[in-house]
Amino acid sequence: MRTKEELENLINGSSMFSIDRAIDTELFIIEERKFLLDLVELMALIRKDFADIGSEIILTAKACIKAYKRENGAFLNYFNHALKTALIKEKTREAKLHEKLVSGDAPVRGGEDSVIFDLIAVTDVSPEDKVVSADMVRYIMRIVNLVFKIQQERTKELLSKLLTIKLLDALLFVYSKAEVMEELVFVDAGIFSEYINGGELPSARKIAVMYNTTEQQASRTINRFWEKLMENDKFFESCAYMKIGVIN
Repeated sequence: MRTKEELENLINGSSMFSIDRAIDTELFIIEERKFLLDLVELMALIRKDFADIGSEIILTAKACIKAYKRENGAFLNYFNHALKTALIKEKTREAKLHEKLVSGDAPVRGGEDSVIFDLIAVTDVSPEDKVVSADMVRYIMRIVNLVFKIQQERTKELLSKLLTIKLLDALLFVYSKAEVMEELVFVDAGIFSEYINGGELPSARKIAVMYNTTEQQASRTINRFWEKLMENDKFFESCAYMKIGVIN
């Protein structure tokens, strides 16, 4: 394993900054990939919150790479300042969203906007893409968990089952069984356990019958819940990236 000092020297002294990306595009892409992997390794080494901020690290790094000039000083100083600013903005945005959701003042995205989930096509998944994807899944689940907790008790059981079915694949992309059971109150333990033990998922119609309602009414209930979340731009972008569509 490389040391903190070795990684810092590699990053600050990277030859990537000497490459003209317009002339040597392929070489720049190769060196940028190496650079980002070094940066991710360093952040994982020095930041206790690394598992929660993977996407901010990569997105901030890419923005800094585009804007950085050697006269700005060492790249890591420039990057750390930018990351600190990005994290403060994100915390402020999450806090505002929570206030709106609790007060019931959060506006809802309109029709067509809420169904555009193919904005980003993920094909060749790189190591840094995996970091971003895992962080986005955790972000989605944190927000779902937060909003689920403040729902009316009479709707929670139905919501729990439908959300579990919808988000199961994304959950298993990142979380262990123990983490799901300990951290995510919106997950229906019965459906989750049945599935990971080889069972089949119940249909939305079957769940609706369990609660003496129609499939259409169940769909409306969960879509109202989901639409509240979509006003948060990062939630919307994360769902687009992970191709998690509208609940229906």
